[in-house]
Amino acid sequence: MKKLLPLLIVWILVFSGFGISAFTFEKNMNNIYSEKNCENNNFKNRDELDQYQLERDGFGYIGREPDNPYDYYIVAQKFKPAKDVLTRVELMVKKDVTTTYNLTVTIKESITGTELTSISKSPDSIPSEDFSWIEFDFDDINITMGNSYYIICSTINAVDNRYAWGAKTGDVYPNGSIYWSKDGEKWYTDSGIDAAFKTYGIENNPPLLPVIDGPTTGTYGNTYEWTFVSTDPEGDDIYYYICWGGTCVGQWYGPYASGEVVTKGYTYQFQGTYTIICKPKDVYGAEGPLAELIVTMPREKTINTPFLNLLQNYPVIFEIVKRIFL
Repeated sequence: MKKLLPLLIVWILVFSGFGISAFTFEKNMNNIYSEKNCENNNFKNRDELDQYQLERDGFGYIGREPDNPYDYYIVAQKFKPAKDVLTRVELMVKKDVTTTYNLTVTIKESITGTELTSISKSPDSIPSEDFSWIEFDFDDINITMGNSYYIICSTINAVDNRYAWGAKTGDVYPNGSIYWSKDGEKWYTDSGIDAAFKTYGIENNPPLLPVIDGPTTGTYGNTYEWTFVSTDPEGDDIYYYICWGGTCVGQWYGPYASGEVVTKGYTYQFQGTYTIICKPKDVYGAEGPLAELIVTMPREKTINTPFLNLLQNYPVIFEIVKRIFL
């Protein structure tokens, strides 16, 4: 495949008009931006570094290429996660002093497929003096460990609007490589080049088997209460899917704190045997095992005739008559 290196990867450290300082990679590492805005991220104390490529000896343009102002580029990096929830990424990027539009980061499982999540940052939040690690804290998404995913960087196709994404030659990241496109549909790749990136994630375990407690027999037409409780290994909040059996349509309730006992009441309108079903799910979509409890609602009548009232004075006979006729 023909390589587009002159158009995409610039293996120099000084380029007039783009403002790239002649710093070594080690000095660039001192400029790492790592402070995470975690106000609305429940994984802020749990996510860990997963996939990464930390080095740079060049870069790829995102947006308009300065020497060929009609050439526009979208750049992507392929990776394979080892955790099943992706929480955020960090990219070694910088902007041009003339950049005016946002830098957008999108995650896809197929490079031309459906967007899983995305986030944009304004030029004000990205430096022009030197490459820095910039965090893109998108909505957490469930992914499949070992599958391939893509970090796709793009910006508006406009004159003098461009970013640069640090990259390294030598196939230093074995589970992916860099990709580039002019239209987002037709993509090129070079297995010997990798962008500088970090992914963060968690290993999310489902809630444990729930416990259903309450009466196993009763009278139809009366309301009874049952309790439901499960615990999550990571302490995540839990939803409960509860179905009362029969013609009842189940529904999800919650979320509730891990280990919190949840009480729900229900009235069976007809006699019969029913199976109460409960399935837990944490707030990140991991579903636990299904629990069941069988309950019966037999027919019961009130003894109010004078004859049967009399029989209550003879317990043995009364029980025989009751079992035969009631």
